[in-house]
Amino acid sequence: MEVGHRPQPVIRLLIVEDHVDLKKVFLGDNSDTNKKQFFDDVLNKIFLGYVNDRFDFYKKMEDPKVKDFLSTMMYDKYRSSVQQTM
Repeated sequence: MEVGHRPQPVIRLLIVEDHVDLKKVFLGDNSDTNKKQFFDDVLNKIFLGYVNDRFDFYKKMEDPKVKDFLSTMMYDKYRSSVQQTM
């Protein structure tokens, strides 16, 4: 790694795994559409928290293609992890 080079921030699934309300929504009697919408809302709040600390990352997440890709990937992983615990 270059001197002074900071690695790009990585959002780990652990950030959302501990979200109590998210788990309730996934385990409850909710449609896939509602689960995805709630997940996206949680993720957006996490991204918003990066405005001050990781502004470059936040700006990248303003690109709809990047944001949709990341959101879908994380949603699929989260959904799989919840299903494995059932």
